[in-house]
Amino acid sequence: PKYSGDRYFRQELITLEAIADQTAVALENARLFADLGLRNLENETLNSQLSNANVELLRLDKAKSDFISIASHELRTPLTQILGYNDILGDMLDNGSVSRSMGLQMIDGVRKAARRLEEIVDTMFDVSKLETNTLELNKLGTSMAGVIAEVVNRWSKALDERQISIFVQGLTNLPNINADPTRLFQVFSHLVQNSIKATPDGGNIRISGDIVYSEIHRNKYVQIIVTDTGIGISSDEIERIFQKFYRI
Repeated sequence: PKYSGDRYFRQELITLEAIADQTAVALENARLFADLGLRNLENETLNSQLSNANVELLRLDKAKSDFISIASHELRTPLTQILGYNDILGDMLDNGSVSRSMGLQMIDGVRKAARRLEEIVDTMFDVSKLETNTLELNKLGTSMAGVIAEVVNRWSKALDERQISIFVQGLTNLPNINADPTRLFQVFSHLVQNSIKATPDGGNIRISGDIVYSEIHRNKYVQIIVTDTGIGISSDEIERIFQKFYRI
């Protein structure tokens, strides 16, 4: 058919407008599709993070349950000893069979159990203070050589029983540091205890000290390293050992 020029022009214009509308719709659909893909990716990331968080919460919940269970067991042991010694001592007093040496032995047993009970309770209080950020440090001039000597003496019996040799080097020349000696004793006592637990009978534990310079902080620091010939810690666990209640 034949069309006039104006009519043909209008028809072409309408066609171009239709194509433009369709293109705009297609572009909008493409944008929406891209946004949907991005949202799906974000949702997958959030779901993964949520899943990991749930796993971590379950682990923390189990760790706290384990902590409570272990603490209860640790409390029960010295408490049972105290009650047992007390009952035996009472029976021996009733029938007049207690001697001075036996009485002193019973008293020493009760005293040791009571001190262990006090130590466990103090540790639980420390955990509570850490949770509430109320733990205070009593800082004073402290000799690391003196702290480590007390730690080694604390575990000397366990070291002898397991025939584990402990070597201390490089501590006598270290300067005193401004720190809480009681808390440092706790820290290194736990480290040595862990080394004893993880090291086979007849193994070695080494405690060394040195002065190191930090390029980042532009300052010198006292560095204490505790190493042992035990089984070590796997690489995937090493980054998590400082998390609260974490146990390997």
